[in-house]
Amino acid sequence: MLRQKLVSSLVLIPIVLAVTYAGVLPFFFLVVLVAALALRELYRLGGLRARPLLILGHLANIVLLLVLLNFGLGTFFQLFIAFFLLLNVFWVLSFPLDFRSLTILLWGKVYITTLLGFLLLLRLPPGGFLPVLTLLIAVWVSDAGAFLTGRYWGRRRLLVTVSPKKTWAGAFGGLFFTALLLFLLAPQLGFTRSSGLMLGVLLSLAGQCGDLAESALKRWAQIKDSGTMLPGHGGILDRLDSLLFAAPVAYLLLSFLTGVKSPW
Repeated sequence: MLRQKLVSSLVLIPIVLAVTYAGVLPFFFLVVLVAALALRELYRLGGLRARPLLILGHLANIVLLLVLLNFGLGTFFQLFIAFFLLLNVFWVLSFPLDFRSLTILLWGKVYITTLLGFLLLLRLPPGGFLPVLTLLIAVWVSDAGAFLTGRYWGRRRLLVTVSPKKTWAGAFGGLFFTALLLFLLAPQLGFTRSSGLMLGVLLSLAGQCGDLAESALKRWAQIKDSGTMLPGHGGILDRLDSLLFAAPVAYLLLSFLTGVKSPW
């Protein structure tokens, strides 16, 4: 398992970094693709099988991300509210359609489309590669640090009912290594040392919360992994869980630190 995880990471990380560096448009297509794959896993996990709803969910994902790319966060949220209202009208007209199907559909727009959209917002400004790189480094180091320290020194379980294998040692290990690395790399990434330290702590905390949130989701669905697409990692959603929560936190923090205006 560890070998598969390492091989998958060695293949995927250079691809992600190359596409991110290539520019906003290639990065946009990557985000749309990843969001579509993650939504497919979420819909399967939630038992959403009605073909019209599946098509609606994927189309709404593309439209919302296109709007975010071209018109910003304010228009994105206006369209999101319109989608919510239309979805409720659809439910009334389709009654007694199982309401859980619509909640999974809407949850996907919040959990995946919206949270991944913050990656686009990070990449949009000139020089947006460095903010995205900072986020990716934080998430990857936090995950690796938590895995290794938990594997070798983990004794006390963190949340047994949610994720039996996660430990306090792993949580603190992920936090420590992320904070240390961003502290050391801060000048190269364009931040002060203190800002790098703060980013490391907060992004690791956010990522670990995202990891636990997805673990709870899988527990609810009574499955081990969200999919099998990534050997050693499980599914796309298993690999994205930390990034989903860390992305909006990174956007808010980096907007404050760099003085980039929010596109409301």
